[in-house]
Amino acid sequence: MRNLFCFLILLYCFTSCSSFFKENKVLIYSSDATLSEQIQAKINAAAVGDIVVDKSTDMSQMHEDTLKQYNTVVFAGKSNHRLTQDQQSHLERFCQAGGTIVLINTELESEYRWPWFDKFTGSYKPGHREQYEFDGGRIIEIENEKITDLDEQFTAFAASNPLDYERATTLLRPASNRYVQVVLDDKIDEPMELDITYDGRIVFTERLGLAKIYLPKENKTKVLAKFDVRTEGNYEDGLQGVALDPDHKKNGWVYFYYSVPNTNIQRLSRFFLSYDSLLLQSERKIIDVEVQIETCCCIYPQETIPVLKNPMAILQLMKDRDVGRLTLRNLRAIPMTYAEKF
Repeated sequence: MRNLFCFLILLYCFTSCSSFFKENKVLIYSSDATLSEQIQAKINAAAVGDIVVDKSTDMSQMHEDTLKQYNTVVFAGKSNHRLTQDQQSHLERFCQAGGTIVLINTELESEYRWPWFDKFTGSYKPGHREQYEFDGGRIIEIENEKITDLDEQFTAFAASNPLDYERATTLLRPASNRYVQVVLDDKIDEPMELDITYDGRIVFTERLGLAKIYLPKENKTKVLAKFDVRTEGNYEDGLQGVALDPDHKKNGWVYFYYSVPNTNIQRLSRFFLSYDSLLLQSERKIIDVEVQIETCCCIYPQETIPVLKNPMAILQLMKDRDVGRLTLRNLRAIPMTYAEKF
């Protein structure tokens, strides 16, 4: 028993020391082999203790199993680095686990909006050498600089702490083979928006006025209502948006945003949804938005913009679950000084 106890003590000390002296590892993504060599030389010169530098040009191999092996990931070179949605999640978790992301004369790109990185770039200062403590890790930007002119910049990330993925908060997307595709409706005309109830029912809209609901228990779709909407003269008008109240399970409320016939009004109204029936007589008008209806597709002569009360026909209902509210958000990139603010 005494020998076993001593063995366990030695094993603990060995694993603790191994963790303490664990070598730092850096991964460089760059399509420029010469640039990668220059960065590696700078890292080795700045490093205190052992450090391993790996280089890669294959962004398709950037996933969590790879990133877990490193303390720092460097993206370098003039070629922009486009990340898939899965890679975005992997990089977020890497940073949250305590990893360091270094951007050297490059940018990270995404096919769609990337809210996590947008939050970071809100404080971006081009042309400077910036280091940010961000979301549990660090992001270092080195912009408009020659690698050969940087002597001390690499010390900051040459000695990094071990990663702790218990701190990562971003969830990984399930593998595609775990999804089951369900057809909601095979006879649909210009679908616009949808929202999902607490029990899996799906409410969705068609621009020409139909509001529908998919019932998972019955595995069928039925029409909730046919809204009388304005669609002529502007291909963006009609039944546009739908959103369930954040407290829908208790109050049964659902909101629709639609174009009122024979007017230039877009109306947001609240209704009561009773399982698979929409009570139209329960409509309560929330807000009317004046829009121009003479010109399609938001193409306006510059001189007419200041006289339009609100040139945006398209707005979107956005749900903020954290604070329990709905927001009617503008989708058009026209200066807000020329638009109503909601």
